[in-house]
Amino acid sequence: HDRASKQARVRPLATASLGGKPNSPLEWLQKFALTGCGAMLAESATFPIDMTKTRMQLFGQGTNNTARAGFVETLRNTVRNEGLSGLYTGISPAVIRHIPYTGSRII
Repeated sequence: HDRASKQARVRPLATASLGGKPNSPLEWLQKFALTGCGAMLAESATFPIDMTKTRMQLFGQGTNNTARAGFVETLRNTVRNEGLSGLYTGISPAVIRHIPYTGSRII
């Protein structure tokens, strides 16, 4: 009997995390923060791929050079010339935009 009443009192921290609408400002803030953090993490993980793709698209622009480097070669050249941090050049705006954009879009 005591165990059943204890289970009835236990609630998830935020019902919003279960797919429902936030019921309080704290739940709203929690959902906003968690979705923003998740999107920032995903952006950080995929940014080197996107950066490499963009460099491949821009390679040879403004020149007569029509030879194209492949994905792995472009990635390797970036790391060789700029180090690993070169794969993350320009990540700050991409990550920061997810705080308001993704958080407000999910809610």
